[in-house]
Amino acid sequence: MVDLMGKGYVVDYCISLLRKKQEQRRFQSYIADVLMVMNNNIQHGFGGAKITQRYADYFKKEDTRTAGQIVKDTMRKAGLTFAKDIKHE
Repeated sequence: MVDLMGKGYVVDYCISLLRKKQEQRRFQSYIADVLMVMNNNIQHGFGGAKITQRYADYFKKEDTRTAGQIVKDTMRKAGLTFAKDIKHE
């Protein structure tokens, strides 16, 4: 199928699909935030449980790397090295 349609088509399709999924997730997060605000307003007036966790927070990935690992990874991605990593001839 890829040979028939071409690689460019597949790449365009994947990008389009990713954008569509991101748009759906943003809409779901918006609706969930509206419902959370409505619940909290009702809770404030009549009592009950307050919602404290946002729906969008469930999708955030927590970075568990140390500061040194983050620095090394950032430098590697930028193509930089520490001075001690350079080998003198």
